[in-house]
Amino acid sequence: MGDRLRIVIAAPADGDPGARAAMVLARFLRDAGIEVIITAPGAAPDQIAATALQEDADAVAVPAATDAGVVPGLRAGLAERAASDVAVIVAGPAPGPDLLAGIRAAVACATTS
Repeated sequence: MGDRLRIVIAAPADGDPGARAAMVLARFLRDAGIEVIITAPGAAPDQIAATALQEDADAVAVPAATDAGVVPGLRAGLAERAASDVAVIVAGPAPGPDLLAGIRAAVACATTS
């Protein structure tokens, strides 16, 4: 992990309740100095995992309102690619300072285990 975190935001399909939350989260993280990469809307978990590796991401953030099947599929996709050092974070609709601390802790834990 470098000095600046790189986080992939798993953008839900257009019209999904998590779509707006993903954009709010992306803006919040960007304003906090984190490099943000947003996937194509509705990308499959395997595609999200591939993007995380391609972008050398420290974490993938999934909006809490996103389909529940995304997280297990994403974890499996990362495991298949031997990328267990990429943290998977499920973020609520109202990001705040606690989220930043949680992200940093999750990334630190993932990269040391």
